[in-house]
Amino acid sequence: MRIVVATNGGGLEDSISPVFGRCPAFAIIDAEGNEIKNVEVAPNPSAGAVHGAGVQAAQFVLSRGANVAISGNFGPNVSSILQQAGVKMIITQGN
Repeated sequence: MRIVVATNGGGLEDSISPVFGRCPAFAIIDAEGNEIKNVEVAPNPSAGAVHGAGVQAAQFVLSRGANVAISGNFGPNVSSILQQAGVKMIITQGN
Protein backbone atom coordinates (compact mmCIF):
# COMPACT_ATOMS: atom_id res chain seq x y z
CA MET A 1 0.00 0.00 0.00
CA ARG A 2 1.25 3.46 -0.83
CA ILE A 3 0.21 6.29 1.49
CA VAL A 4 0.88 9.91 0.55
CA VAL A 5 0.78 12.52 3.31
CA ALA A 6 0.66 16.27 2.61
CA THR A 7 3.31 17.68 4.97
CA ASN A 8 4.91 20.98 5.80
CA GLY A 9 8.18 19.66 4.37
CA GLY A 10 9.77 17.28 6.84
CA GLY A 11 8.45 13.78 6.26
CA LEU A 12 7.22 11.47 9.00
CA GLU A 13 8.36 13.70 11.85
CA ASP A 14 6.61 16.75 10.40
CA SER A 15 3.08 18.04 10.86
CA ILE A 16 0.33 17.40 8.33
CA SER A 17 -0.29 20.35 6.04
CA PRO A 18 -3.67 22.06 6.41
CA VAL A 19 -3.83 22.24 2.59
CA PHE A 20 -3.26 19.60 -0.08
CA GLY A 21 -2.65 21.45 -3.34
CA ARG A 22 -0.07 23.89 -2.04
CA CYS A 23 1.54 21.82 0.71
CA PRO A 24 5.35 22.14 0.64
CA ALA A 25 6.01 18.40 0.32
CA PHE A 26 4.54 14.92 0.30
CA ALA A 27 5.74 12.04 2.47
CA ILE A 28 5.36 8.93 0.30
CA ILE A 29 5.12 5.85 2.49
CA ASP A 30 5.23 2.24 1.33
CA ALA A 31 3.64 -0.07 3.88
CA GLU A 32 2.91 -3.77 4.16
CA GLY A 33 0.44 -4.61 6.90
CA ASN A 34 1.52 -2.59 9.94
CA GLU A 35 5.13 -2.24 8.79
CA ILE A 36 6.64 0.77 7.02
CA LYS A 37 8.94 -0.46 4.25
CA ASN A 38 10.09 2.84 2.72
CA VAL A 39 9.61 6.59 3.12
CA GLU A 40 10.43 9.24 0.55
CA VAL A 41 9.90 12.99 0.90
CA ALA A 42 9.07 14.61 -2.43
CA PRO A 43 8.68 18.37 -2.93
CA ASN A 44 5.22 19.29 -4.17
CA PRO A 45 5.75 20.50 -7.75
CA SER A 46 2.54 22.55 -7.59
CA ALA A 47 3.20 24.30 -4.27
CA GLY A 48 3.85 27.63 -6.00
CA ALA A 49 1.29 27.28 -8.79
CA VAL A 50 -0.83 30.36 -9.42
CA HIS A 51 -3.83 28.35 -10.64
CA GLY A 52 -4.76 24.68 -10.53
CA ALA A 53 -2.43 23.67 -7.70
CA GLY A 54 -4.87 21.10 -6.33
CA VAL A 55 -5.41 19.40 -9.68
CA GLN A 56 -1.66 19.33 -10.36
CA ALA A 57 -0.95 17.94 -6.88
CA ALA A 58 -3.63 15.26 -7.34
CA GLN A 59 -2.10 14.25 -10.67
CA PHE A 60 1.35 14.08 -9.04
CA VAL A 61 0.04 11.88 -6.22
CA LEU A 62 -1.66 9.58 -8.73
CA SER A 63 1.55 9.37 -10.77
CA ARG A 64 3.27 8.13 -7.62
CA GLY A 65 0.75 5.29 -7.22
CA ALA A 66 -1.08 6.46 -4.10
CA ASN A 67 -3.74 4.24 -2.54
CA VAL A 68 -4.39 6.61 0.38
CA ALA A 69 -3.95 10.39 0.69
CA ILE A 70 -3.83 12.24 4.02
CA SER A 71 -4.17 16.01 4.41
CA GLY A 72 -5.77 18.68 6.57
CA ASN A 73 -8.16 19.45 3.72
CA PHE A 74 -8.95 18.43 0.14
CA GLY A 75 -10.57 20.88 -2.25
CA PRO A 76 -13.55 19.79 -4.37
CA ASN A 77 -11.53 19.29 -7.57
CA VAL A 78 -8.89 17.24 -5.75
CA SER A 79 -11.56 15.17 -4.02
CA SER A 80 -13.24 14.42 -7.33
CA ILE A 81 -9.99 13.37 -9.04
CA LEU A 82 -8.79 11.18 -6.18
CA GLN A 83 -12.22 9.63 -5.62
CA GLN A 84 -12.54 8.72 -9.31
CA ALA A 85 -9.10 7.08 -9.13
CA GLY A 86 -10.11 5.04 -6.07
CA VAL A 87 -7.75 6.81 -3.66
CA LYS A 88 -9.03 6.88 -0.07
CA MET A 89 -8.83 10.38 1.43
CA ILE A 90 -8.30 10.96 5.14
CA ILE A 91 -8.72 14.43 6.62
CA THR A 92 -6.79 15.02 9.83
CA GLN A 93 -4.82 17.69 11.68
CA GLY A 94 -1.48 17.76 13.45
CA ASN A 95 1.29 15.17 13.38
